[in-house]
Amino acid sequence: MHFLFSQSWFGPTLITPLSSLDPPPKGALKLNIDGSFLEDLSCSSVGGVVRNHDGDWIASFSHYEAGGDALLDELRAIQIGLDFCSLKSYVNIICESDYLEAVNLIIDGRDHTVHTYATDFLHIRDALHGNGNTTLVHVLREQNMCADFIAKEGSHTRCFARWNCPPPSMESLILRDKFGS
Repeated sequence: MHFLFSQSWFGPTLITPLSSLDPPPKGALKLNIDGSFLEDLSCSSVGGVVRNHDGDWIASFSHYEAGGDALLDELRAIQIGLDFCSLKSYVNIICESDYLEAVNLIIDGRDHTVHTYATDFLHIRDALHGNGNTTLVHVLREQNMCADFIAKEGSHTRCFARWNCPPPSMESLILRDKFGS
């Protein structure tokens, strides 16, 4: 079981248990993000999927970069995902990541100015506050398969891509995720 946390300047606030296969409440959107670091090629890609309260696909993105590491990759995924939602004027976002360390470092409320990725933490915290009622949630890897698929697509395309509908190779995964089978 995992929990929904709300980021505030006073630290994380535990709200309720939440299943990633459950759609977000009406009026909210769910952003599943994931990073994919390919150590042998020293490159990384990130991906995200935005879905509505019915679990329907709204949009997705992938982004490819050289270098990085697993933590930076996940921070990039969160940052790019929140920026993507902001550019599309999406609000009331539940952002889900399967990288517990990244989620904890962002929502713990501590000052990370000496951390290697301090500017990334600050940018993400600002985005959480700037995107309306936006929350950051940790989910299990198995509950984040669509975002994982899109992140891996980013490593194959090696560019920034956006989709307004699921890639055909993903349709069965979307349906399985939507209906919880």
